[in-house]
Amino acid sequence: MMSLTRSWLLAFLGLVVLFSIESAKGQASNLTVLNLPMVQGDRNNVTHHVPSTTTTSDDDAMTFESWGPCARASFDYIDLTPQDVVEPCILYDTMPPNRTDSNSSFLVTLVQVTPAASSCYSMRDGALVSVELLNAENDGRGVAIGFHRNFYIQFRLVSVIAGNGDYNGTDYYFARHAHVLSTAITALRPQYIIGTCSFFSQPEAQVALQHQTMLLAQVGPPSYYQTGNPYIFGFHLNSDNYPLPAVRALGFSAASKDQPVRVLYRTVAEFFYSTCRSAIDALKELGFTNVMQVEYVPDDDHNGDGIQNQFDPAFLHALADQTCPPNNTQHPAIFACFRSEQDIVLPRWLQNGCRPSSIWLTPATWGWATANPDKIPYMQGGGQWHEAFTYSDAYYASGQDLLVQSEQRFGYFGTYDFVVSYSIPMLFVEHLKNTYRVTDHPDPETDFQTNYEMLRRSMVILDGTTLFGPVSFDDNQRNIGRAPAGTQWLTNSTNLHNKGSALMNHENDNNKSTRQDIVSVYNNYLVSPDFMAQAEIEFPAPSGMDCPPGQFFNESLAMNSSSLLTEKCSQCPTDTVTYEYNQFMKCLPCPTGSTTQGRSGETACYYEDEHLIPDGVRIFGYFMVSVTWALAIFFLSWLIRWRQDPVMQIAQVSFMSLICVGATISSSTIIALSWQAGVGEDTSAATTACRVAPFLYCTGWVLQYGSLTAKTNRLYKITRRNSYERRTITSLESAWIIALILALDLAVVVTWTLVHPLEYRRETTSVAIGEEQGHVVTISSYGRCAPADGSSIWAFAGPIVGIHVILMIVTNLLLYQISDLEDRYQEQKYVALASMYVFQVLVIGLPVLFSVGDSTAAIFLVLSGVIALNDVGILSFLFIPKIHFRSKGLAEGIGIGESLRRSTNRKVQMRELSRQSGLDSNSSHHSSRSCYSAASSRKQQALHLGSTAAESTTDHPVGDRKKPNLDSANFNELKYAILEERCHLLEQQNRELADEIRHLRGSDLPAEEAAPVNVDQTEVSDMSIGSFGDESSGSS
Repeated sequence: MMSLTRSWLLAFLGLVVLFSIESAKGQASNLTVLNLPMVQGDRNNVTHHVPSTTTTSDDDAMTFESWGPCARASFDYIDLTPQDVVEPCILYDTMPPNRTDSNSSFLVTLVQVTPAASSCYSMRDGALVSVELLNAENDGRGVAIGFHRNFYIQFRLVSVIAGNGDYNGTDYYFARHAHVLSTAITALRPQYIIGTCSFFSQPEAQVALQHQTMLLAQVGPPSYYQTGNPYIFGFHLNSDNYPLPAVRALGFSAASKDQPVRVLYRTVAEFFYSTCRSAIDALKELGFTNVMQVEYVPDDDHNGDGIQNQFDPAFLHALADQTCPPNNTQHPAIFACFRSEQDIVLPRWLQNGCRPSSIWLTPATWGWATANPDKIPYMQGGGQWHEAFTYSDAYYASGQDLLVQSEQRFGYFGTYDFVVSYSIPMLFVEHLKNTYRVTDHPDPETDFQTNYEMLRRSMVILDGTTLFGPVSFDDNQRNIGRAPAGTQWLTNSTNLHNKGSALMNHENDNNKSTRQDIVSVYNNYLVSPDFMAQAEIEFPAPSGMDCPPGQFFNESLAMNSSSLLTEKCSQCPTDTVTYEYNQFMKCLPCPTGSTTQGRSGETACYYEDEHLIPDGVRIFGYFMVSVTWALAIFFLSWLIRWRQDPVMQIAQVSFMSLICVGATISSSTIIALSWQAGVGEDTSAATTACRVAPFLYCTGWVLQYGSLTAKTNRLYKITRRNSYERRTITSLESAWIIALILALDLAVVVTWTLVHPLEYRRETTSVAIGEEQGHVVTISSYGRCAPADGSSIWAFAGPIVGIHVILMIVTNLLLYQISDLEDRYQEQKYVALASMYVFQVLVIGLPVLFSVGDSTAAIFLVLSGVIALNDVGILSFLFIPKIHFRSKGLAEGIGIGESLRRSTNRKVQMRELSRQSGLDSNSSHHSSRSCYSAASSRKQQALHLGSTAAESTTDHPVGDRKKPNLDSANFNELKYAILEERCHLLEQQNRELADEIRHLRGSDLPAEEAAPVNVDQTEVSDMSIGSFGDESSGSS
């Protein structure tokens, strides 16, 4: 009974309190509930006057009802100056479009008070978007909660601008902010407070405690949550964790724990101080021993010059010199917690030639970074959110998606604060859903009035999911749902509009930002947390490393660059190098004779052993050409001079002339082979020479051997005719042999040139590094003619060689067929000698050619020798005998036709023998019988003289004997022997002449009838042969 009575009493008291609250709300609603669109007014609520140092009595007298709508849109307040006065006004008072029955719905009021500062526009507009989406749920009835989801929550957002945050000092604004927030809470009795910008949030904690209303703060520093205030919940992550990814990377990548670390930070506000202090603590935990910490009071005036330390160049330069002095050879890792001091400190470090291994900077994720793209490369930073996060909700696929779509409405691309303020009302919905998840009939109105503590505790244990990411609270009621975003500005060529904003704007984003602001090759990459990271932290930065091989430290570049962390090394100029990592101010010159091949930034000098044909060897080749040409010209001139001589007539002047021309063309191949190109030189001329060489050699060689074949074939036809008739065989009738062979050769060469053209190519055969010579790389290469497609040269050279070998065999066979002709008219013996000579040259040259390998000089020398010696040999073996026979002439009494056959030589020899023996010339006219009769008579006379001489010697003793006079007898005996031999030769010659006459005349006379013919009376008439002279004369 007692408990029942107590329950009724509590219910009655609750109804009384509820009636009082609703009455107050009704009065407030009649006065202040506004649904104001965003408009750009004429700034009629902004006045300009000299700021006051104390609050006015108007602040104490202001009421919620006295605030009118703001004349500017949220974003338009970014261009305020500290002298502009802004009175409190209502920016947004958003009511649900369809207010449902109070029995099935509840209106949750949200209050947000912000300064008219440049950094707060995103958090005002983000909350507006969120509330509008929530109220539009379920056909405008709001968000359904409870077990049956038949109760709806709607939201009213009242966003108030308290004034100019920079006007009249921080203390003045804090007092006004607290008063405006307290006034709004008293008038509206909101269920939640959306926290203001981080740097203006200090007064809100006490107001929330005073009114016992939950405040979801957007503050990073941990001390804000360590006061024991149960009504403060931190939506922001702990900003002390911002530098930890950089610290971990330093611990992992630093060469040693003695790595120099410099930490420079402000002592106020809490964000700067606690953030850098957490970095110091983490560095010490990792064991770093060379940590220098430099702190300063930004608002002090160290020298009394009227300039605060944070704006005093002299003061900040001294801090910069302390952390990274001039001519410092170390590469310190720097952590700096600045608000605006970086604009003075960074240029000073550049001036000092400072080359940090890394810089972690608080403004690296603010709008300052996007406004200074030339300064931020490789800088690291930290923040609450990054565009690469993929957290989503029921309305947007990611925070980036929200910013992109909201840009069309508000005219700017929001910062991460937009995502945070959007997510806070969503978290309130999560709070109420979780609180009433299993409740059949939710009554949040009663609970907010009578059981607020229960709702607060439900918030403490909340695990929510938002577009910002997971949200949960630690013992100090601050968000620990996920890790902060670690970032680094790294190179990326992706267009910004395709990838989205690279902004990370932090609590002090003092600049207007749009996606078009960053048009740099550097983007702010997410490097932590690891599971969402876009890239790894690059440590050390390029400036923090020694210059790599091939580069040197460019002092001018370091002093004139606007970025501390970009590369300060430059490539070594041409013909200079560095071999290792270094801090050289200039590169080392290449040793004499070596170069960098016209390139800069090389790590070694190169000596090109090009294996070019030495000038001496080329001169030798040209000498061989000159000798060949000189011989060809000499022999051709001699040929023209004696072209009417019988020897030249039968040798056939036209073909002999072609042999001279062919030798000249063939030897010209040596000139083509002498063309070459060094490394890096134009090879077009050498390539042309490669393609011309086969034409020259084949043409010249065919003209030589083809002419020899043609003239031999002509002589063979003439001397082997079957009938005794006069016949003319012109040179043109044999010229087809030359044309045919030349056509075959040229067909192969032309096909070769079209299908697998030769080109001059340089191939590297070896690369040797000689460290003892200063890291000079010796590159051995050879230039040669080879098919452009890499095919074998023998695919076409083989058929050409085959044609030439066949031609040589045919030529020698034809020469053998006419070997019975006199040597003065046919060249079988001399061509055979020439062929043997060429064979010997090849036998010696080819093994040498293969043994020299890639030696271009040796190859050229061997080829030049083979070509020149072949040409000189053919010319010499053909023309020198002709010169000899022409100068000797025919024997007396021997005609041209008779001189063709070798048998004529016996008659000539016999006549010479008769002349030398002193016999009477008439004796040569006797027949063989009279010859033998005369010889017998002479023999008897010689015997008689011999016996008389023997008798005369017996009358004297041996010792007194006189020498017998045998001169006459001996002489007669000698003459008899000679005569007898002559008779024998005449008899044999008569028989041979008879055989030849029968052969030539077709006679069937027996040998006996033809034998007794006197030699001189049987002279053989000249043979009727075709003309060997000029065919145009028509003679035969």
